[in-house]
Amino acid sequence: MGLKREPSYEGNFWDHKISKARGYKEPGPSSLVTDVFDSTVNGLPEENITPRLDDSIDLNMPPDDEDEEFETASFYGDSSLDSIANTENFYLELQEANNISKAAYKDLIMTAFETKTWIVGIPAMGSVEEFLEMFRSPPPPGMRVERSIESAVVPMAPDLLISVMMDVDRWAKCLSLIVSWADDHAPTGVLQKLRSSDGAIKSMLIVDAELQLPNPLVQSQDFCFLRCLREIIPNVWAIVDISIDYFPGFGSEKSCRRRPSGLIIRRQENHSQIIWIENVDAPDIPSEGGTQSGITNSNLVFSAKCWVDTLIWSWKRSESRFYNIKMPVNQKAGTHLLNLTNFMRTVYFDIISESPDEEIWVTLSDKEVKILTTMTGDCVDTSGFNNYIAVTSFRLQAKPLSLFDFLVKKNRDIQWPQLLTLQEPEEVIKFSSDGNSITLHKKVVIQDETSKVFQYLLQEASTNRFCSYIVSTPMNHVDVHRAFTFGKDVTIQPSGFAVMPDGPNGLHSNASLVTIAVNQYLNVPETDQAIDIMCGLVSAIIKDIIEEVSSARNTSS
Repeated sequence: MGLKREPSYEGNFWDHKISKARGYKEPGPSSLVTDVFDSTVNGLPEENITPRLDDSIDLNMPPDDEDEEFETASFYGDSSLDSIANTENFYLELQEANNISKAAYKDLIMTAFETKTWIVGIPAMGSVEEFLEMFRSPPPPGMRVERSIESAVVPMAPDLLISVMMDVDRWAKCLSLIVSWADDHAPTGVLQKLRSSDGAIKSMLIVDAELQLPNPLVQSQDFCFLRCLREIIPNVWAIVDISIDYFPGFGSEKSCRRRPSGLIIRRQENHSQIIWIENVDAPDIPSEGGTQSGITNSNLVFSAKCWVDTLIWSWKRSESRFYNIKMPVNQKAGTHLLNLTNFMRTVYFDIISESPDEEIWVTLSDKEVKILTTMTGDCVDTSGFNNYIAVTSFRLQAKPLSLFDFLVKKNRDIQWPQLLTLQEPEEVIKFSSDGNSITLHKKVVIQDETSKVFQYLLQEASTNRFCSYIVSTPMNHVDVHRAFTFGKDVTIQPSGFAVMPDGPNGLHSNASLVTIAVNQYLNVPETDQAIDIMCGLVSAIIKDIIEEVSSARNTSS
């Protein structure tokens, strides 16, 4: 019935790994939350150096390695690579890879310099002009360049931020509102040798990733890119991404190409000053009928500001605190809540994605309303009821900010229709932070004159400038006891809303793109009958929402 979470809730998403498949197999036990704050990151010990808070950084200095030539003796002396290194062609490819890597780093710094950030100089990196021109050339036919930059101070020490960015599992988990799937592998060939030959590169990995915002109208992006960590000067680092197919001997069949992107990090006491740069080639797909024109035809979709906002939201969420507890819980209840709702959101985001995981879901209908059921026998209970999910998106002429509280309540009403509730549900847990609230609600259901049972609803409601969501799952008394007392696995059936602004003004845009997913059990003999019932249910909910929003707007005016 629904999807069951694997039994491990130890830690939070700053150290908890995401599955490397698009299924939902949770990894084994991870470290405690406090282990995230290890003072050593990728071999870089935290230094007790007085930070420079306000001064700009001038990188316009002679390089130590200008026109660098590799030591031939050491190059050919690497016995582990003799089979490929003893060719002139490999050596030339390595020189080219070295120049491309340096040019990508220089291009990143140039972007920060040109937009008048705290970077006030450009490093000399030797003769890399032809590669800089390549990075700034027009996109191929059918593609467009999406380029954005955002400066911010984030409430994370650089050591922690670097460790998250250079561990793909943690990076994907931390930025799961954007990263729907990610995997990594070690560099090979010339890139393996480049890592050992360039002392400025402190860490290197190859990343495969798919980006997807919670609305099927927004096209996903997928990349394969090289990520390098460079230490610029003490307390200043650059993390540089560049698509793998820029390098000799490497190709890519991904839909998008990552031009030099990444972030520059400077220590500011226990915080990090960052400059985040997004620079990609993405398919230039025109909007259909203007429905998603405000979101898909601009850099708002996967902009640097969106990434930074998501990073800060993720950190704040991990710092959530209890504000209401009316039931017994153990001392790790906060960790259990974060991990259970992480899983609930991951399942929900896959349900509403452009292409739900075919190993998990069966698509029964993909017309105006998409109807899904689960692949396994878990979708059928002992009474013969089957689990069905209806998903669709629609546009509302209302600001995302004004919709949020309304949809939070609407989500609870859908899960618990008022006709079946004798009294207002009681909030028994509230675990929240700025922009995020996890609540557990309890209601009493009278079974007969002498007996009653408790039913529960776990809900997470979260908002930022680019994406808001309200997701919930019903739970029974046994589920609650297992999850919040012992941190055990439970079954989830997520339903909810995702809201994105249809316009350039974030939460204050004049219209919203809303995606709804409704999860229901039905006991019907035919699939077509189930499809009709689910389509009718979602259409009725949307009609009610539109009428209530319109009525509220008319009343306020």
